[in-house]
Amino acid sequence: MKAVRVIEGGRPPEIVDIAKREPGPGEVLLRIGGAGVCHSDLHVLDGEVLLKGPFTLGHENAGWIEALGQGVKGLMEGDTVAV
Repeated sequence: MKAVRVIEGGRPPEIVDIAKREPGPGEVLLRIGGAGVCHSDLHVLDGEVLLKGPFTLGHENAGWIEALGQGVKGLMEGDTVAV
């Protein structure tokens, strides 16, 4: 799968491949339908907020549950979610 990865604030982000893994206990795997980049992310990109990278932008997400890890209750595969 692809991710927009920031290596260092103030530098352009890179699109990288990251490994997809099955969810562990208490985790869910989401198929993202949309991701937002908020002002906090933009401040990091502009180098105004200094964070040690690498990290992935776009923490405002919506999509569907693709897989459930052991012990997850109250959710089902196919449920729509916002993160």
